[in-house]
Amino acid sequence: GAAPRAAASYKLQPPRGLVNLGNTCFLNAAIQALGHCTPLTAYMLQGLFVLDLNEANALGTGCVLTLVFASLLHELFALRPEGAGGAGDSSPFPPFDFMLSLAQFHPFLATGEMHDAQELLAWLLDALNEDLNRAQRPGKASTGGLLGPPVGLGPVVT
Repeated sequence: GAAPRAAASYKLQPPRGLVNLGNTCFLNAAIQALGHCTPLTAYMLQGLFVLDLNEANALGTGCVLTLVFASLLHELFALRPEGAGGAGDSSPFPPFDFMLSLAQFHPFLATGEMHDAQELLAWLLDALNEDLNRAQRPGKASTGGLLGPPVGLGPVVT
């Protein structure tokens, strides 16, 4: 038979910047702060977060914000095969989809005014936490939503 191929090795490219969409410096600061939190970014870019999605959590965004945030991180942080030439896309990225999704759940963004980056960051972390929180309220069984029953918990008994 054929010899097994070695696993490809990838290198994380330097991050892209963000385009300021009016008075969105506070938004860009919060995105970049989270993007430079290595454990969170690795968790999102590797797709590990998918195992924790909980769209049934009434306190979350139905996972919309988390999925759009993951997509944004993929725009900002490119993986390229080790040894590949070229610099990839280094132009600033306009975070329109992320901003529109944020405004859907937190309408203060739709005003076009400047806001406090720390307040947005606190709200955003809370929203991501709720979207990725698999904990159930006492007496509630999870059907698992998008992915079926949670792994390792066996069949859901109601």
